[in-house]
Amino acid sequence: MFQSFFDKPYFMLQYFAVWAALLGVAIFILLPSYSGGWLMPLLVIGLTLTMRFDTMLLAIVPAVLLSPEPLETTVFLISLLPITVSIGIAAAALVHNTSHSILKPRWLNTCIGELASLLVRTNFFGWKMVHYYHHKHADDVENDPHCPKGRAFWPYANTMQKATVDYLDAKHLELHHLPKPIYILTMVLGALIFVGTPLFWLLVFGPTLFAAIWMPVFISGWWLFFVINYYNHPFDEKGVSTPVNLNTKVWHKLTNVVSFGTLYHKNHHEDASFFNPSKKPASESN
Repeated sequence: MFQSFFDKPYFMLQYFAVWAALLGVAIFILLPSYSGGWLMPLLVIGLTLTMRFDTMLLAIVPAVLLSPEPLETTVFLISLLPITVSIGIAAAALVHNTSHSILKPRWLNTCIGELASLLVRTNFFGWKMVHYYHHKHADDVENDPHCPKGRAFWPYANTMQKATVDYLDAKHLELHHLPKPIYILTMVLGALIFVGTPLFWLLVFGPTLFAAIWMPVFISGWWLFFVINYYNHPFDEKGVSTPVNLNTKVWHKLTNVVSFGTLYHKNHHEDASFFNPSKKPASESN
């Protein structure tokens, strides 16, 4: 997958086409069993048309209100929150770790990475490639696709997803210079995956559990992506950013427990071979 991005000009198009087709078939099979109203699917489509973190959070409100029994959905949502948030954070951490091909045998990385990516509505190929460039150009304000550039958290979180997509498209164009219609088709297929993924989970869970289970999983997964790229790459008073380890606050410690030490980000940048970077020997961590 990794080398194919560089060697095969049409690999990204083919990858998106396969995933769009798989989701389309799954939705077609599951659709007859859906018994909820159609305002919820419209919400799902609207949710995927934005990549803003604040909108992702706010979408929980209409998702709950549009479920058959909003009070019951709210009870489920609140009571399951520790579990769903933990699952979302763990899934995002697995996307991150498997993008480095840490697991053995190596084919496990693709299998687990794709499944975890499906759960948090991203695509493993795109995430893997952009993350490669993040490590290659870490904290370079011009070339690091995830560099916070000294912004506040919310402006950063609301733009990181779109910046990531734009970065991947720009790198592919730089490498392969395919005709414009190919990039338009690739963009359309990518949008279908963005729309199809939450629609798939809506059909799997139904309206109540979609709002109470999948949406918190999805949001908490992206929360971790934003956090590790923002708080683990702080800018100092000179405007210089470097990776840091975080494990001093309560939320740091809890996040590290469920994310396999992901907030030990300085350790990770020094040696990405550790599944849990908190296990990196102290003698090597400075």
